[in-house]
Amino acid sequence: MRDKHKIGELLLELNIVTQAELDEALEEQKRTGERLGATLLKMDFISEEDLEQLLSRQLDVPSINLENYSPTPELVNIIPEKVIRKYLVLPISVEGKTLTVATASPRDLSVLDDLAYITGHNIIPVVASIRSLNNKIGELFEKPVDWEDALKIQKGSDLEIIKADQSAIDQDLEKAFQQAEDTVVVKLVNAIILAAIDKEATHIHIEPKEDSFEIYLRISGKLRLLVKPPKNLLQNVVNRLKILSSMDILNRLIPCEGYFRARSMRQFYDIDVATIPSLHGERTVLTFQQPFSKEELKLEKLGFTPEMLGSFKELLLHQRGFILVTGQTDSGKSSTIYAALNHIKNPDKSIFTFERTIKNKLLGISQGQPNEKAGYSYEKGLHFLLRQDIDVLMVGEMMTRDAIVSTLLASLSKTLILGRFLSNDTIGAIA
Repeated sequence: MRDKHKIGELLLELNIVTQAELDEALEEQKRTGERLGATLLKMDFISEEDLEQLLSRQLDVPSINLENYSPTPELVNIIPEKVIRKYLVLPISVEGKTLTVATASPRDLSVLDDLAYITGHNIIPVVASIRSLNNKIGELFEKPVDWEDALKIQKGSDLEIIKADQSAIDQDLEKAFQQAEDTVVVKLVNAIILAAIDKEATHIHIEPKEDSFEIYLRISGKLRLLVKPPKNLLQNVVNRLKILSSMDILNRLIPCEGYFRARSMRQFYDIDVATIPSLHGERTVLTFQQPFSKEELKLEKLGFTPEMLGSFKELLLHQRGFILVTGQTDSGKSSTIYAALNHIKNPDKSIFTFERTIKNKLLGISQGQPNEKAGYSYEKGLHFLLRQDIDVLMVGEMMTRDAIVSTLLASLSKTLILGRFLSNDTIGAIA
């Protein structure tokens, strides 16, 4: 394998970084002695997926998507688990004495030589991102932790839970609150949240069973069992989450929803909580929203082709109308909208965001959210915002027919509306 192109040249050619960002990374590389790719990754100038594609092109080595990788036990056992974890590799296929291996370091000849010696095969590398390798290795080898061991996960962590606004506690609820605030329950909930953050999970599922309950993390689209605590802790865990989310903890017969915020490693996470009654108790799902970004999102960083980027920027120049970003969960709708707002914000424009939960703080832009308990609904908020002489209005997910109608009517004014909608495709959103 030979470096056919310098990685910096490829980055500029593909418009992944600017010349200024590349120069800054090269200076940092001189200081640390790290590879340029690792330096760019550490400085958040590129993603792991960007680096995977760059290495593939630079070294003329194929890349692989591990999402649908389902190896047989015989294939996985060709390389011992401790070696897989040590070198962060996975066997992909074997033909005779040739073994194809996924790795994030295809030019590390010492690793390839060790694998050849250990397996007795000739090694052919393919490129995969570090994140996808970690996720797949965890999926293949990780076992659920004992629930008491799970309590130790938070030891030494900096997790801070920020409760939603709460009204005064009724004395009749005092016992339920005390049980939900029990040290073991608090530690267990904190440990689950920390595990989800550490593994970059998008959801936490709390599934009641007849004699126990199970807690799963959704990682890279797939559910993975984290822990199985004893059944007697179920209601207290659910109550703890309801308290954090400002829900009625005695209301167990109808679905409830709320949210709270967590902070870890100087990063904020908005966490939506939804419960629904089931045969063996309240089933609860926590959804992690995109963490607040320290740096402004930019359209140029979202993977648009040059043609698509130019067309989208032209749409953002319009003074009125409705730009709707559609897609499935975690497809990048919010990132696209926030990057668009950062692109068009200007002191001579009045811009306001109005969504059920503010998911990203934007410098220089006014932001608000409804308060259903106070009678300040999404629809009512839109009605009054149209009297605020706003040039650009960003609205959140439109969950009801009334919300959709209100937003469409707002787009007929002299305001440019930016919105997002959950759907499988654009045609589905229109239908």
